Amino acid sequence: MIERMRKLLVMGPEARKEEFLARLQSAGIVQIEPYKGSDHRIDGRSTTPIKADLALTAYRTLQRYQKQARLEKAAIPAEACALTPQQIVDDLPKLEDKIRILRDKIQQLTNKLESIEPWGDFDLATLDLLRKRGRLTIQFWEVSHNYADNLVIDGAIAVCEVTVDPERRYFITFSDKPLQLADCLEIRYDEDHRTLKGRIDALKKEFADTTGRIYAMTGSTDAVFRHYLHELDLFHYGTAAWGTVKLFDDAVFVLQAWCPAHAEKELTAIAADFPLQIEEIEPDPGERIPTLMQNDGSRALGQDLVKIYDTPSYGDWDPSAWIFFSFLVFYSMIFGDAGYALTIIAILLWAKRKVKDPSPALTRFFNLSLALSGGATVYGLLTGGFYGFSADNPIFGWLVNLALINTDIRQEGVLGNMMTISIVIGLIHITVSLILKSGRLIFSQKNWIGALPNIGWMPGIWGFYFWASLKDANPAAAAIAFKVFVAGVLVVFFTSAGTWKPIRLTLVGLYGVYNGVQFFADILSYLRIFALGLSGALIAQNFNMLAMMVWNAGPLYFTIIPATLIFVAGHALNLVLCIMGGVIHGLRLNFLEWYRWCFDGGGRPFKAFKSLLTART
Repeated sequence: MIERMRKLLVMGPEARKEEFLARLQSAGIVQIEPYKGSDHRIDGRSTTPIKADLALTAYRTLQRYQKQARLEKAAIPAEACALTPQQIVDDLPKLEDKIRILRDKIQQLTNKLESIEPWGDFDLATLDLLRKRGRLTIQFWEVSHNYADNLVIDGAIAVCEVTVDPERRYFITFSDKPLQLADCLEIRYDEDHRTLKGRIDALKKEFADTTGRIYAMTGSTDAVFRHYLHELDLFHYGTAAWGTVKLFDDAVFVLQAWCPAHAEKELTAIAADFPLQIEEIEPDPGERIPTLMQNDGSRALGQDLVKIYDTPSYGDWDPSAWIFFSFLVFYSMIFGDAGYALTIIAILLWAKRKVKDPSPALTRFFNLSLALSGGATVYGLLTGGFYGFSADNPIFGWLVNLALINTDIRQEGVLGNMMTISIVIGLIHITVSLILKSGRLIFSQKNWIGALPNIGWMPGIWGFYFWASLKDANPAAAAIAFKVFVAGVLVVFFTSAGTWKPIRLTLVGLYGVYNGVQFFADILSYLRIFALGLSGALIAQNFNMLAMMVWNAGPLYFTIIPATLIFVAGHALNLVLCIMGGVIHGLRLNFLEWYRWCFDGGGRPFKAFKSLLTART
């Protein structure tokens, strides 16, 4: 249900404001509404979420290093490190920057080391000694094989070839003065092999030490997350205080708050400890009242589905229960295979046992998935859908024979029956939508005139359906149905404008009647229930046929593996497609075809002013 909401004006001494706000945040029962006018001065204190953002970044960084440590099988401390969470938040970016710099330096030196690998392990100091004592010029060269055979070296005392690879030759020249060799590349080195390896090893050790310091911090991951929540609480507190009004030379504070009906007693109890005055006030013109949905059981599952699309407006009726029920029906009919559904149930039960202490949201997901799979199992057994097997299957044929609903479109009349069932489901679904819209207009908004077009469309769409269905088989009944249809359309025409002014009545009335085209399109859209269910069954049958063709194509020892792979992979793919079809189109029929006629949406979710840290602990 959508909680009744009151807008309150709270007044009290400025000296007790901080204490009162702290109590409100701890209770988490109201939504603080900042003052948006310009007639009064507000608290206006400076507040920023930067500290909370930095703490969240540090928490995510520690999570990443936890995963990295597990992959590297490094030791992860079980206890928090000696640093405070704030020190970790401050130090962690510096350590990460250092790691990036070290990684870049190691890569640069490694590249440099690889470039001198062809020359072997030489000592630059020895070469420098030879240059000085022998008064020699020693140069390193590399040349491609294309030019090496025709290479002429003039002025060299000696030429020493060091090594050859598939592309180039590497040699050293000794001469009295520097040489210039065409088509050769002279290599100049300021560090030798041993020096580079020593520097790389030192950097790697520093890199490992720095990474180890971060690994040591991962023991405080939870503490850093609590620190993030604390900083976020401080930001929310500052934001709430920022929008409060100061009156009478800052002696009195005033704040606005939205309070749901279930929290009124608790708010009264808190206010009793302070010298406060609380008055209910009317919302500002055009102000959106926050929407708080409170449900349990299957309604809570439906509430999660409702939030996927939009938040209901405060004036809406909570559609959670109907969304859950209709989605269950649509998903079951689109999914339509008991074998697939039982497979999913087995996976869900296994996963539920593996997950220790699941969150409320994850628990609801498991429950919703089990409910949907249970519904699909029942519908699959009713229609004989079990992995696409036929009734003559030696193992599962008896399950197919349990079917009470014939969906074999090869038999005469079955296709028409299934299409009729889909259309009737659409008519019922949209009729419920019109009933809810009319009830809300009448009972919540006291708008009888506004409800009349919706009331008129109910007999209108059913009259049109029966006329179209019976015009050949039973003309007399079809004539009555057509009169009902015309009467409904006339009600829509004369009540859509809400006035008797001729021009407005005619224009708005014609537009209201034009909605009949939308009704026609929406109801036909429910044919997707039958079409998607049929496509899933046919794909399953085709994969069974392909697997059997391979199975029978030769000796069993040769065909059993490919036939099994086709069966397993084909049904796994079809299972995923059935889930996608059931979820996407099951929700679509609710969010588009059904919402169109009863749901305003565009609501503003109720955001309680509460301590996230207290709520977590």
